[in-house]
Amino acid sequence: MFADLKTLHLLNEMAESHTEVNRHGGRTVRSTPDRSKNIQEVRKHFIDREKGSFGFWNKLDHFLDRSVFRAGLSVHCPVCSYHNWFAVDDLSYKPTCARCLNPFDFSQAPEDLHRLKWYYRVTGPFAAPDYARGAYAVALTLRTLAPHSSSKITWSTGLRLEPLKCEIDFVAWHQSSRMMHTDERDEPLLVLGEAKSFGFGSINDEAIGALKKVAERFPGAVMVVSTLREIGRYSLAEVARLRHLALWGRRKTHQGQPINPLIVLTETELFSKHNISNAWKEIDGKEVRPSVDLYDLHTLAEMTQHRYLGLQSHWDRSAENSLPEPMRKLLSAIRGRAAAH
Repeated sequence: MFADLKTLHLLNEMAESHTEVNRHGGRTVRSTPDRSKNIQEVRKHFIDREKGSFGFWNKLDHFLDRSVFRAGLSVHCPVCSYHNWFAVDDLSYKPTCARCLNPFDFSQAPEDLHRLKWYYRVTGPFAAPDYARGAYAVALTLRTLAPHSSSKITWSTGLRLEPLKCEIDFVAWHQSSRMMHTDERDEPLLVLGEAKSFGFGSINDEAIGALKKVAERFPGAVMVVSTLREIGRYSLAEVARLRHLALWGRRKTHQGQPINPLIVLTETELFSKHNISNAWKEIDGKEVRPSVDLYDLHTLAEMTQHRYLGLQSHWDRSAENSLPEPMRKLLSAIRGRAAAH
């Protein structure tokens, strides 16, 4: 339902908005009501979406069944001229204006009834500002990590970890499908994630620091950093932080794998129509090698680090271990300088 960029923008336009206002030297937060849209405008959006993608989840009816939208009437207040939005349950012959709080008679004159217009408003969690306070990004990240029923995942979101004095967007247990064939003896992996929406610079030191704090407590846990932005819209500082985090996750091995591998997910993966392989094929113009299992999180970490951070495979560095120590230090310094830039 939410793997559509234009739909997320529409929902956010209709959501509640917050504005910081300077008043007598202080800063306050003013909340404005969620904004409704004419039903024809919303209907046209979903008609266009259906033309571009097949599936029942693209239909407006599916969103209505899931209580994303709620229909109501726009009624003009004769006292203050404010256009009120009234849900069907709230309509009466003498409604009260939401702005001036004066009751007024609901006009039943034919010309006034003819001017009435139906509007949709988003409800419940969908009315929260800033892309449902980041919930869309988290939901799309979890979907990307387990796109098929054969990939098993159990998750918890929005965790405040008091002992570590930090927050993390989600934690999950993930069992790889192994090319769509899961062996019940395979142990699930612990996944620790930070998911951001469209905010430029949102991958900051605080987010990276929280992820490192938690990952350090769990050897073998996989780290995930995702955003709804394309990699080209990341700042140089964000890419540098991710490179540093990826190298930190390779600081040593755990059961033959990097101790805390990092997966980087962008708009390309989160909005993919089918799966990551298909999304990359559309951009690169070529298939991902059949031997590459992107359902395996360790493989996905290697591939996304190479694609977005320019890092070579963790295993390609094994030859460096045989180099003299001064040469290894020099290579490490070069990588550190590259990450800083």
